[in-house]
Formats: sequence, C-alpha cells, structure tokens
Amino acid sequence: MNDLRGKRNSSFSIIQLIFENALRLQKSSIRLRAMSGIPRTTTTTKQPVYESIYLAMKSDIVECRLLPNERLRLEDLKQKYGAAFTSLREALSRLISEGLVVMEQHRGARVADMMDDDFLDLLHVRRIIEAEAMRSAVINGDDEWESAIVAAFHMYERALGQSRQGQASAHRIQRHNDFHNALVSACISKRTLSLRTMLYVQAERYLMLSFKSPAPPPDSILQEHENIMRAALARKVDLSVALIQEHLDGAAQRVMPIGTTLERMSRARLTNRDNPKAE
Repeated sequence: MNDLRGKRNSSFSIIQLIFENALRLQKSSIRLRAMSGIPRTTTTTKQPVYESIYLAMKSDIVECRLLPNERLRLEDLKQKYGAAFTSLREALSRLISEGLVVMEQHRGARVADMMDDDFLDLLHVRRIIEAEAMRSAVINGDDEWESAIVAAFHMYERALGQSRQGQASAHRIQRHNDFHNALVSACISKRTLSLRTMLYVQAERYLMLSFKSPAPPPDSILQEHENIMRAALARKVDLSVALIQEHLDGAAQRVMPIGTTLERMSRARLTNRDNPKAE
C-alpha cells in the first residue's frame, strides 16, 4: 500500500512540474491547434468561399441539423447557405470524400445514414488505429508532448465543470477533442494520424449524440481521461492502449441505440418548425 501511495505521489509531482513549465505549454498550445485542424487566424490570408460553405455544412451534418438521409438539393442549399453552385459542389465533394455525404446516381446527394451496425464497424477500426497512434506516441513522446497532455487535460477539466453548471457544451467538445489530439500528437506515423483524423470525422456526429444529451456527463468520465493521461505520462504503453480502447467502448455504450436518439431529434426539429417559439 505504501509503495502504491509513493507511486501516486511521484506521479503527482511529475504532473505538477510539467504543468508549471509555462514556456513549453505556450509552444504546445500551437501544436495542439495544428493537430486539431483549427485554422490559424491571419489578416493576410482569405478563406476560399467553398471552405466556409464546407465548414458550415459539415457543422450542420455533425450536429444533426441536417438529419441522416436528408436530401441535399442544390437549389435548397443555395438558399440556405447563400452560395453559388460551384462552391456548393466543391463543398459536397469534400464531404463525400469524408463519408458524411453520399452521392446516388439519378437521385443526387444526401446526408449519409447513421446506424448501429455502421457505428460498431467504425468503432472496430477506430480501436485499431487509435491503439497504434497511442502506442507510437507513448514510445516517442518528449517533454513538449507531456506538457501538451497535461495542459489539455486541465482545460478539459475546466470545460467539463462549466458544462455541469449548464453552460454551452461546444466548448467542452472542443476541449475534449484537444485532449485526445494531444495524446497522439507524438505519433511518428503521418498515415496513422491521417487515418485517425478521417475516422474521427466519420465518428464525430455519432459522438455528438452523446454530447447533445440533456443529461450531464457521468462523474466517471473525467476519471477515465485522467487515468489515460497518467498511464501515458508514466510511459505504460500497454496500459495506455487498453485504457483508450476501453474509453472508446464506453462512448459507444453512451451513444447507442442510434435510432432512438435520432427519432427524438427528428421529432424535436419538426416541432420547432411548426412552432418557432418552442424551446
């Protein structure tokens, strides 16, 4: 028991030393933004029109404002997003490549379906890729990587507390993504990271269902992330991999069954259309 307490105290000391290194945290925040795909704000570079349309449509699909199997007619999209057909086609092409939109011959584009079987298949592949990315990161991570993980966990913990107080969950979702991006940011395989990003994009709208739940996140969710962080910082490769896979499995249990949740959201949207003042 004393040995166990000693190891815990040692782990706390390591975390505190890493967290207090302000210069490394500042560098790691830049690295985090690059990993999470958030564009850096500049005053000289203008975002292409199709890029802003793509981001708006992707947000609507991920957050189920555009529901699974919903038809995406160009005339309707032009009115909704105020964009030319050329920009809309470019945006749709990118969404098709990410698996969020399906193009059917003679019928046009529609939002990709969401089903339990598809999610389980996606989960199976994600468990493999996430494990490889985690393994590589734990083996190859440096001090900056450790600092990024601790910083991201701290920010996620704060966002989770705000979410429990009834504040908007969008901030929590971003901080959650930042933490998981930090965990694998030291992976040396670019292809593994690229596959991971592609799979996450496809899984994101499934996970959004759990984030959009009116119930507060379970108390155990923070402990899950802390356990993963501790294992990674202690360079326990096999334990880190096992914990991240268990975490993915737990997220799946919170999301399923998909159909019931989508049905509720569809009814809510129809109600809001009929009565714009409805909450």
